Amino acid sequence: MFYIIDYRNGGMGYTITAHTLFSCNKLNVVDIDQIFSVNGHAHALLDPFINQTKLICNHDLENSRIPNSIQLLSVVCEGWDEVLRKKMSYHKHYEALPTQDNLDIFEFKLDPTMDPLEFLTITYFDSYNQKLPHNENVLYLGHYLEHKLEVLQRQVKNVLGWQWDNSRSETFHKRVLAHNQKYISWLDSIKHIVNQTLRKNIVLCDLKFWEKAIVISMSCQLHNVHPSNLRWNDFQFLTCDNQSLVDSLSECSNAII
Repeated sequence: MFYIIDYRNGGMGYTITAHTLFSCNKLNVVDIDQIFSVNGHAHALLDPFINQTKLICNHDLENSRIPNSIQLLSVVCEGWDEVLRKKMSYHKHYEALPTQDNLDIFEFKLDPTMDPLEFLTITYFDSYNQKLPHNENVLYLGHYLEHKLEVLQRQVKNVLGWQWDNSRSETFHKRVLAHNQKYISWLDSIKHIVNQTLRKNIVLCDLKFWEKAIVISMSCQLHNVHPSNLRWNDFQFLTCDNQSLVDSLSECSNAII
């Protein structure tokens, strides 16, 4: 019988699985850091020598049915967690960042009649509003990064019958933050631009193509404005600062700024 951590609507599935195994003294490693790659993913867990248990993670349960399995818990992302998940996915999985010329490799179906930045912004905006599973066995990615693991600990005890060691968990958590600090710091910088936009403060910014789409989409999300209502034909957003974005949001009749 396999026990699955489902992260099709979340992220860091391998890291959370490794964290669970280490906290319960089930991970066959001497040094925690050998689990992580230079990009911070924990795919070393795929080594059957390192993980000799029946606890695994999966992000494609729809197309990859695992017989004789029980879903232990779901990892999900909402709001800023989803932004962080995108950043980690591009670095850890795709090892590439979206540009105007490579959207196809990320399985985006570009509308040729739309400006690429507008298209990506709307795609991101829609991803924040996806219907996610809401039940008692859900772990939010943000809660995981804050080391709020009550639901995971409960499931490990009740379903697997394993003993959770809080000290080992804290040790692993510190290494997770260390290996993923560059992504967390990046998220803080994006939050800063969005928050300043919400306050109508003008700030300088030097953003990549896809980062512009993130800032615009999250600004729209927090202002209750659909990106299609922005003046795409009249403004070039975030070329060097957020002035045009502040102006365009201000002009939207339902903007909350």
